[in-house]
Amino acid sequence: MPSTTTGLIDDWLDRRPAARHLEDERLAEAVEKSLKHFAGERYDLIAWVVMPSHYHWVFRPLDEWVRSLGPATDERSPRQRIQHSVNRHSALECNKLLGETGGFWQRESYDHCVRDEDELERIVAYVHGNPVVPGLVERAEEYRYSSAREFAL
Repeated sequence: MPSTTTGLIDDWLDRRPAARHLEDERLAEAVEKSLKHFAGERYDLIAWVVMPSHYHWVFRPLDEWVRSLGPATDERSPRQRIQHSVNRHSALECNKLLGETGGFWQRESYDHCVRDEDELERIVAYVHGNPVVPGLVERAEEYRYSSAREFAL
């Protein structure tokens, strides 16, 4: 049993999830496309992985896009707007593929502000290593739904 809070959460998400909808390749691909859709336009997509029950991603809102938002008419931060957009679009697409309606993602999410380059490297390694921990693959770059494959090229 993992000893850290993060370890407990990972164990729960990877080994005991209530729903594993993203095992369906069609749904995993829909989430991947949603993560990439505005990459380079609204944000830098640094790293990502779509697991069977959840996804992780590391992104940075682009300054030019943030400036284009103008005066705050929306109480959400640029990061929150991006996250909402990805979740909304991927939920619509996944529900369409499942023939369902309603909620798809849990409301809460865990986010973290990266403070320096060393921390960024650790977080990217964590994201890429996610499929290795529950034994989905032996090496991160073997996992189909991950930027680790792109890093390995």
